[in-house]
Amino acid sequence: MKGRGVGRAAGLSLAVLLFLACSEGLTTGPPDQVPEDLVTQIRFVEGTGQEILGGRRSPAPIRVQAVDGRGRSVAGAIVEFRLTGRGGGILSQPRALTDSAGVASTYLLEARSGPAMLLARSGGAAAGLGLVVTRAPGTIVFEEAAGAVGLPSKVHPDSVVRAQLLDTDGLPMPRVPVFFAGPPGLSRFVDTTDARGWASTVVRRAAASAGEGRVFAFVPGFPDATAFTRRPVEAAAKRVVLVSVDGLRADALERYTPPNLTQLAVEGAFSRRARTVVPSLTAPAHLSLFSGVPPETHGIYGDDIEYTEAMARLEPLFRVGVRHGLSTRAFVARSGPLETLETALQCKLAFGLDSLSLVEPDAAIVAEEALPTLADSETRMVFVHIPDPDLAGHAFGWSSSEYRDAVLRADAAVGELRDALDEETLLLVVSDHGGGGSFGSHQHGSASDEDVLIPMLLWGPRVVPGSDAGEASILDVAPTLLWALGFAPPSSYEGRPLVDVFR
Repeated sequence: MKGRGVGRAAGLSLAVLLFLACSEGLTTGPPDQVPEDLVTQIRFVEGTGQEILGGRRSPAPIRVQAVDGRGRSVAGAIVEFRLTGRGGGILSQPRALTDSAGVASTYLLEARSGPAMLLARSGGAAAGLGLVVTRAPGTIVFEEAAGAVGLPSKVHPDSVVRAQLLDTDGLPMPRVPVFFAGPPGLSRFVDTTDARGWASTVVRRAAASAGEGRVFAFVPGFPDATAFTRRPVEAAAKRVVLVSVDGLRADALERYTPPNLTQLAVEGAFSRRARTVVPSLTAPAHLSLFSGVPPETHGIYGDDIEYTEAMARLEPLFRVGVRHGLSTRAFVARSGPLETLETALQCKLAFGLDSLSLVEPDAAIVAEEALPTLADSETRMVFVHIPDPDLAGHAFGWSSSEYRDAVLRADAAVGELRDALDEETLLLVVSDHGGGGSFGSHQHGSASDEDVLIPMLLWGPRVVPGSDAGEASILDVAPTLLWALGFAPPSSYEGRPLVDVFR
């Protein structure tokens, strides 16, 4: 009984083995035979026909199936992959085992452009798959910059930007669009590479503020093909001093030849026909002077200064300077409408005068009060108000000898201020209005040329000597001074920086 039981068990085991051996998809051999010995054919079953870009991984795996002579899959067989040809790269699995379906796979990594052959071998069977790795953008290299430094919003002295596109093998790539980004004044924002892989653009207008002035070049979709070069932009001045000579007519330089103002006109830039706002009054004109907008925007039309909601939305140049971390100081003559700024705190803040000293209404005293601050280079923005011509004009008329004497006193004060400045300071002298126009020889405020035309002078670093500031406006003062300090003027300003008089 025992012997028959063993025999039946052995017979059952043999039947099971025979059944398993005949089952579809599984090949076995003698105990000393490895699976590769059973492989008679290798065939590619996935990953054929895919587009592979140089420097990247193949989008899909490349899979092969190992089968025996009866077309059944062979599991557990070692498949060796090998690359030949000019193209290629690195294989993620040079040796792989087939799974239960007889499939083994590999990826192509760090593909190298060009034609290649992927060979798969297992036992005595082999197959080949032709691959073509397409050239792809790899890196961008800029032509070395000359190192010149430009001014904001002007043509950069090192204006030409050239970038070479190299593929992932380090070879120049022709006929590929390269995109540029940076200052808004670029001559073009996309250029197709030439036969040597070069693309170019021109910095026709530098960035609006001082800084590195980066110009980027990139090929969309290829993160490694991104680079930047620098076209540095620096401020035209380290410090600015704004002098308002109240009531100085545009023709005062020609009529009286004040020596210091005349010298500033020769050594710097001069606008003989700059214009103030209408009404040509002290308060609205000075608010326009500081904020770069006309009375229609700031809402002040008379010399009785009243705080308005519109004033709260202004961006006076001194407040912008404080926001950039600059120290500011103002010296205002204790006369006329501006005297109320001391008590009208809201108006003072709207003007941007966070540090205000009221001074006796005399040009010499005003200059004397301001000189210690001018000796302190840490005070980066200074405003000085000289009242003498306006006071004389109202009292004696804008054609009187007293007016002439007042102009010469103001001129002497301007000379003292100029002599106290260092070579990194920009001086801008302007008037808020003229006088003696349509409302009479002792008045101002009309739209007549006598009231509206004013002189404007710029003197200091980077100003072109003897240059003509053209048809300037009092609205141009605030953006010009902020621009000179390297700051982009607020978009609310309706004036423009007078960049043409700088080099």
